[in-house]
Amino acid sequence: HGQTVMHPVLPSRIRHAAVAVVLSAWALRGADNRFPFVIPGDDASPSITNLAAPSSRPAGADGFVRIRDGRFASDAGRLRIWGVNTCFGANFPEAVDAEKVAAHLAKLGVNAVRFHHHDTSAAPRGVWGPVVDGRRTLEPQQIERLDYFLHQLHRHGIYANLNLHVGREVTEAEGFERKGLPYATRYDKYLLYFEPRARARLKEFCRDYLQHENRHRGLRRTDDPGIAMIEITNENS
Repeated sequence: HGQTVMHPVLPSRIRHAAVAVVLSAWALRGADNRFPFVIPGDDASPSITNLAAPSSRPAGADGFVRIRDGRFASDAGRLRIWGVNTCFGANFPEAVDAEKVAAHLAKLGVNAVRFHHHDTSAAPRGVWGPVVDGRRTLEPQQIERLDYFLHQLHRHGIYANLNLHVGREVTEAEGFERKGLPYATRYDKYLLYFEPRARARLKEFCRDYLQHENRHRGLRRTDDPGIAMIEITNENS
């Protein structure tokens, strides 16, 4: 008995889908033939609710993202970012999962993914391999998984936000004493301001991570317009 008012700015396909849902709910009201309504987490099928079309493909096709008049922009004009976060092992999916996730996120209208807490743990939850000659190495399999995930996201029009320091702690194997440190030093947050050796380790990682060439893209991360932004350090206060 009420009225359904659709916002005039919404795309017509969203208005039509919403009307269809309202009509379906009205038709089933009081009926005995109800059924479970499940939205799968890997759905990328073409439908009236697919929002992938507005994003340029691949991400970076319109040039590097930059700031213009206080807003994100590319060569095509103002860029609006609608993003999600991935953390820990979710940054390194297997190839088949990377393909499904990228396509599904594109259908939902997502056009950016923030890669977070990739540096907190050793593989398989993080990017780190063993410590060799006092220097922590990157795990090749994790880097390959990350490369392919980025490749799939970019080809579906999804940009990346790469974080450099989130949860990495320098270790005793690298020559740093950890015993007795207060909880406030967790993740080596403010330590980076005062400990030059820890800062040097971060710079080593930044060089290894950002100058690495993604073989699926044929580009180093520093040269890839699909990388929209880079966070140097997270919550470092």
